[in-house]
Amino acid sequence: MIEAAYDERHPPYLRLPIQHELAEGMRHCFPDLKPAGVDSQGRGVYRLSDLANALGASEDELHDLAEQHGMQRTVNDSDVTPIH
Repeated sequence: MIEAAYDERHPPYLRLPIQHELAEGMRHCFPDLKPAGVDSQGRGVYRLSDLANALGASEDELHDLAEQHGMQRTVNDSDVTPIH
């Protein structure tokens, strides 16, 4: 579902409601986890270390998962504007 929500091959009217629900779920399940910045499209971007801590995983585990799912570009994307 997450992959489909950000797959630009799908039209926005299908992706945006899913993105909204995913964001609500993040706020509900991880209320202390805050984005560290925003990407070029204004979406919240989280520090890998913060995500690993919230999930009880290591950064290496998350890197491996990102690679398995073809998301390594999103993990290493440097087009981020810091919030704080």
